[in-house]
Amino acid sequence: MIYKSKFIDNLMILAIVICNLSQIPAMFGNSIIRMGYTTIWILLFGLLIVENEFKVNIRHLYIPILFDFVCLIGLAFGKNYMSSALFRPVNMSAFIMTVGILVGTFSEERTLRKISIAYTISSIIVGGVIYFTVFRGANWSGSNVYLYTSKNSAAQFLLVGMILVIILFYKNNKILSVLLIGFYVSLILMMKSRTTIVAMVVFLLYFVFFVVESKLERNIYLIIILIFVLLVIFHPDIQHFIITEIFLNNRTIDISTLSSGRDNHWRIFNQEFNNFLLLGTGGTYLESMPLAALMSYGILGGVPIVFFSMKPLIYSFKCRKDQQKNIYTILVFSISIIMLVNSLFEEQAPFGPGVKCYFLWLVFGMLIGKRESN
Repeated sequence: MIYKSKFIDNLMILAIVICNLSQIPAMFGNSIIRMGYTTIWILLFGLLIVENEFKVNIRHLYIPILFDFVCLIGLAFGKNYMSSALFRPVNMSAFIMTVGILVGTFSEERTLRKISIAYTISSIIVGGVIYFTVFRGANWSGSNVYLYTSKNSAAQFLLVGMILVIILFYKNNKILSVLLIGFYVSLILMMKSRTTIVAMVVFLLYFVFFVVESKLERNIYLIIILIFVLLVIFHPDIQHFIITEIFLNNRTIDISTLSSGRDNHWRIFNQEFNNFLLLGTGGTYLESMPLAALMSYGILGGVPIVFFSMKPLIYSFKCRKDQQKNIYTILVFSISIIMLVNSLFEEQAPFGPGVKCYFLWLVFGMLIGKRESN
């Protein structure tokens, strides 16, 4: 069993590294890379199913199964749900969650640390490539266009790496961790992804108030935050850099600028949703996952998706209430927070696009498997 456990750990590490390296700009959409990590995940599932004597607890799959059933019913009403933007990401997330559940039934915390190291190292490589190919030597702060078009996916991906460093590695190596946090924050600011910046602030506040246990350490962090806020408010140069150059991307202040045009999407939902209340349109592009889900699949299909997107947050919160606070619950809760913030402004989060969100569902599955096998 030890040999099998190591083999499965190594397969997971390989799958994670390939998934993450697929975020390198030159590898976007590479069918060979996609086939590689897809094959490994399927192989992992097969090995784990055999190891578990073909037993799978589908209780946690009821919601995606309900969603798929609604999608099948919708075909009879001329709704092409199968080709809609959320159908594949939701089912892929459910699949990765199932792999995580099977892994969690026998794995230990060292497995989580191994895959987290793999994620962190590969995310640093991706971040380094993006910096040297996009931002190095460029006037990124003074530009009013986004130098990296896939900024939202990449910034969210890097933010997960930062969270892993803070939660799993900071206590053991503070100097290296601070350097890596600085690397992640710098790249996120260069990308000017407002959604990710907001999510990062929300996570840091959660971490300081609810994860840090030492009162002295918490007070030090609060003083640092207070100093930073005061500098942004009262120092003109810092205020211009953070607010005008980074957050507003050197553009005029209006609702359209702040929302990157999403105010039109909210308006469309408000005007049209009542016309497609039950079964939706069959697929409508809106830059907000809850709105896109409800508009595309109606109440019958959209509500299950929205609830499923919140399941990692709800489950990890329940674990904390049950006095089961551990590295799994903190990690799942933290990544859930940033993904749900992202989902308010992105169509596919926390399910996609691509491999952007898979780590949340993998670790969430591991939490379920570990908790329910004890």
